[in-house]
Amino acid sequence: MSALHYTILKFFEARMDEHDCVEAFTRLPVEGEYVYLIERTHGRSAINVLLSDAYRFGVADFLGRPGEIGKGDFILIAKPHGDCDDESVARARREGIGLGDIRKLMGALNLGDVSKYLTPAEKEAQKGRRN
Repeated sequence: MSALHYTILKFFEARMDEHDCVEAFTRLPVEGEYVYLIERTHGRSAINVLLSDAYRFGVADFLGRPGEIGKGDFILIAKPHGDCDDESVARARREGIGLGDIRKLMGALNLGDVSKYLTPAEKEAQKGRRN
């Protein structure tokens, strides 16, 4: 069962309200979880977003995600000091699911495939691995 403070939900909804690529959003009735349907503009497909209450999102959290989250969706590390481990990021990417904090979601909403979005830090790290 997720336990997010109501201010986190208000913050998330305010960010969705102000994003140019969000047409509408609705909280889905998923017991014990915070899952939103995000309808996007400019012909981009709608996505589901899971707001995770994990402080350190790991593989067990990824494997235990609700069935409403699959390819093309996004898992938001909703707590301000939360993060995720490298293995969960790699698994999510392989399955076509975006995973990250609110900054990453805000950027990913601009793409057709939210799992393809890389933050500036991820781009730098990827560049460093190639060299």
